[in-house]
Formats: sequence, C-alpha cells, structure tokens
Amino acid sequence: MRADIAIYPRARRLAGFHADPTNVSFTGSFADARVVPEKFESDDAPAMVLEFYRAAMRAHADVVECRGNINIRRSRRTEKAVCIERPSSQVVQLATGTRSHYRVVAVKPRGTATDFTLVSVYVR
Repeated sequence: MRADIAIYPRARRLAGFHADPTNVSFTGSFADARVVPEKFESDDAPAMVLEFYRAAMRAHADVVECRGNINIRRSRRTEKAVCIERPSSQVVQLATGTRSHYRVVAVKPRGTATDFTLVSVYVR
C-alpha cells in the first residue's frame, strides 16, 4: 500500500529508509491504526516543498502546521490532529484529515535541499 498523497514534482523516492522524522502519536481509544510512510528527497528548498503540500492538502480539510509532533486525539465524539510544539525541531509537519484517515507530510532541510516523508494514517 502506498501513501495517498500527491508526490512533489521534483522529488526522488528514497528506498530502504529506516530513520524517519515523522512523529505521529495517538491519544484515545483506537481499535486499529495503520501507518503508511514513503520517504523522498528534492534539490528544492524546504519552503518550496512546504508550499506545494500546503496547497495540495487544503483540498482534503483544514491543515495543521507543526514544528513538533502531530497527535491524533480521539474523545467520545471528536477526533482531530493537533500539534505538540517543539520549537527547536528542524522538521515541519503538515497534517490534514477526517475521522479515520489522516495525511501527514514531514519536511526537513538537508543543506539547501530537502528530505520529506509522506504518511497516510488509517485509524478505526
């Protein structure tokens, strides 16, 4: 299964990655959570990659932008992505979604280039 997020036009897929800057956590009662990550790199600046994903993700729902960790919180009647700020983090995450399906993009500078991870999160 692949993440269902548009791929930045000038991106190259990184195969066999192990370290991932994306940090998604869950609060509440979840019967099942499936996380589908894909890692990419681009010679473009992080600001260009972030702008592409801000626009692409707005089509799905409101976008949470976070320099820190994304937490998917569930209570009796609500479920939403929230940011837990870590101002010293180099990684900027964007998250959007609706109950049971979220999309997260984590963008990290690498010199003048960019590493980024696309993550689809399915919860029940």
